[in-house]
Amino acid sequence: MTQSSILIWPVLWPLVLGIVVFLFRGRTALWLSLAAAVGTALTSFNVCRAVHQSSTLFHEVGGWGAPLGIVLRADGLAAVMLGLSGLVGLVIS
Repeated sequence: MTQSSILIWPVLWPLVLGIVVFLFRGRTALWLSLAAAVGTALTSFNVCRAVHQSSTLFHEVGGWGAPLGIVLRADGLAAVMLGLSGLVGLVIS
């Protein structure tokens, strides 16, 4: 297992851009929503690529271990599901 901070981006990217979209209206909000979908898909595919290269990834959010903190973990099945959800989200957007 290798530790990787790349796992935080598929969670952080839509969260931050989802908040930013609420600040705009009209076409700008639509384009930002599309950018959020594209960015989420790209970060999901990037995690898939990283898992393909090094099997299992994990990231301790905030530097805390499993009993006290959140540990993000991605193996082959998780990467496939993350990639599929990124692709479906992009298509429906």
